[in-house]
Amino acid sequence: MDSGLFSDLETLSQNFEDLLLDENSKDFTIEIESEKPIYLRCHKAILNCRSDYFKALFRSKMIESQQGKVVLHDTSKEMMEKFLKYIYTGKIEINEENAVEILISSRKFCLDQISEFAAKFIKQRITTQNVVEVYQISNQFLCEDVADFCFKYIEDKIQLLLETDLLYSLTEQEMEKLLKSENIFITREYRLFDLLLHWAQSQIGCPISSEIDPLYLDQIQKKISHLVQFIHFSEIEKDKFLEIKSKNLLSKDMIDKIEELHLQMDRETNQDPNQNVIPFPVTEIADIYLTPRIKQIPSKIITKNQNMIKSLKNWINNPEFFEKMKLGFSLSKTENDATKFHEICDDKGPTLVLIQSKNGNIFGGFTSVGWKSSVGNNYIEDENAFIFTLTNQSNLPQKFDLKPFEKNYAIRYYSNLGPLFGRGYDFGIKTNLKRGYSNFGYSYNLPEGIDLGSDQAKSFLGGSYSFVVRKLEIFFL
Repeated sequence: MDSGLFSDLETLSQNFEDLLLDENSKDFTIEIESEKPIYLRCHKAILNCRSDYFKALFRSKMIESQQGKVVLHDTSKEMMEKFLKYIYTGKIEINEENAVEILISSRKFCLDQISEFAAKFIKQRITTQNVVEVYQISNQFLCEDVADFCFKYIEDKIQLLLETDLLYSLTEQEMEKLLKSENIFITREYRLFDLLLHWAQSQIGCPISSEIDPLYLDQIQKKISHLVQFIHFSEIEKDKFLEIKSKNLLSKDMIDKIEELHLQMDRETNQDPNQNVIPFPVTEIADIYLTPRIKQIPSKIITKNQNMIKSLKNWINNPEFFEKMKLGFSLSKTENDATKFHEICDDKGPTLVLIQSKNGNIFGGFTSVGWKSSVGNNYIEDENAFIFTLTNQSNLPQKFDLKPFEKNYAIRYYSNLGPLFGRGYDFGIKTNLKRGYSNFGYSYNLPEGIDLGSDQAKSFLGGSYSFVVRKLEIFFL
């Protein structure tokens, strides 16, 4: 028998909005705490049905429930009226002025759908001008997902934020988290020391300047004494360090260790290649300031390029792999063919392949499943695989994921060839590991504006369709 479903939700919503205005049928009172108490009347049954917060309140048999009234703190009349309208009608207006307050209040009253919508609304509108304020409010009211999003934004935009005074409002705990971050890319580490100095000056209310007023020296020393250890002085040039030293803000122990580190670095720079230099020991947990900000990769291809290292770390998004990976294979006189590659690299699990072509392009790929020796057409599925380029025509580090319908062609096992990514191949290394070729774009996404099969696509990774491999490094656990 034919049947149909008639739905009139709009009328239903309007009927409940009319009910919200009907004072005669209301049986419950919400009191907004203020100098002059504000009372909002409503229906207990509707609150019970629409809000887990009120449902728990009514079931708890607390005195508020028995008396037909509840007193709310830290909630404005305007915001409560908006929530009551939503509870009755399913509608609420969110804008840039009220989004954060709605997020906080919706979580308080367990209105999950509004909370999710408000969080998404806020994230889409984060800028360098509002990110610090939203971050601090989110921290204060335990909106962890929004706070985490804002902190990641601060990490990514740190260079721009250092040009402003917006970071001066951070709490000491928030400043510590920022200075300890391994995910901020800063071209000059001394700028973080300048930030810390100016933050301290702002916090104690003295003039903000690189020149320290002697009247405030003791206060500034105390304010930064714990935080200064998170500045990575190992990455600050000696002339800049001498400027910092002259401000009399560092302890003698810290100065001695940094100067010894500089001596060690000088010895390494000027050493005889046949001589061994004993590394400067960094044994104390507190000696963070003597280490690099981002964990160095044992690579001769990217050496200590922090921008490249940070890009790889973010793309791989596997802290354990990034922290523990080792250089397992490097093109050399003894490791120079596909047989040796498979002998060393097969069955190692997640693997990072890093290549430098003769013309200087640096690129590669990552697979979470690793390699095996096989004869025949054995393409392997790996939805976590990706191709990347660190230096290229646009000179921007870029990551390229698999196309939606190409996940079964992430990599290929072939005993007579080196690493192969995608079908076509997007890039592959030949038997002797000294040459490779690229049909970039068959399985992995191309950069916008580049067409599959074009000369630009074929040359994007290695510099040409057929490229010479200058260096090849493979990392695994």
